[in-house]
Amino acid sequence: MNKKNWQPCPRCNSSKVVKQGFGHWFFYGFSLIGISIIFLFIFPTIGITGLICALIFMIIAPFMFGRLKCKDCNLTWKYK
Repeated sequence: MNKKNWQPCPRCNSSKVVKQGFGHWFFYGFSLIGISIIFLFIFPTIGITGLICALIFMIIAPFMFGRLKCKDCNLTWKYK
């Protein structure tokens, strides 16, 4: 979807809209893995929980393709 066809935010009608997709959620999961490995040696419970959450982020990443997020009100929706 190119920038000309982006729809404004349905809640606040703002044009400050960014695209969130596969890479966005995959990066969150990958970053959380790095942080969790560090915590795994200090606080094992937090490290294991972080690794599980990171895997969940990486699993849902392909399904989050085609989402838009408003920078003003933080609403996330799927564009048509």
